[in-house]
Amino acid sequence: MKKKYGIVFSWQAVLVLSFLLIIFSGGGYLGNYTISNYYANRLITECDAIDRALEMYAKSHRSVLTDTTRIYSDSNKLIYESGRVYPDNLSELGIVQSEDGYFTTKINLNQFSYQTQKNANGKMTYELGVNLPNGVHYTSPRSNK
Repeated sequence: MKKKYGIVFSWQAVLVLSFLLIIFSGGGYLGNYTISNYYANRLITECDAIDRALEMYAKSHRSVLTDTTRIYSDSNKLIYESGRVYPDNLSELGIVQSEDGYFTTKINLNQFSYQTQKNANGKMTYELGVNLPNGVHYTSPRSNK
């Protein structure tokens, strides 16, 4: 009588291997989701930090709104409203970042989109945003205000 040699799988071994395959594939998906979520949260936090830095920058940079100036002849006073001025690009804010410490120098400003708009009277607004890993464009809370 000849013996047959080969790989013999029992149904228990197949069940255990299937279970392990499901566990490892689920863990891989969960790990990828966790890393992507961490990266998105970090970008949102950095965008909000730049947003606050833009507001601090604007508090020390003011302009006169041209349609609000009034001269009162009886008291010789000039009355006007002032508006905030924002930097033309984020590289100007980078100077403040390194010199005045408005926010950490570890933030890469090149990954953020930034543009300013100026009305006819001189009022200035900005839009700051970043593209997140899931394809969503995040706009900072103080944008366009």
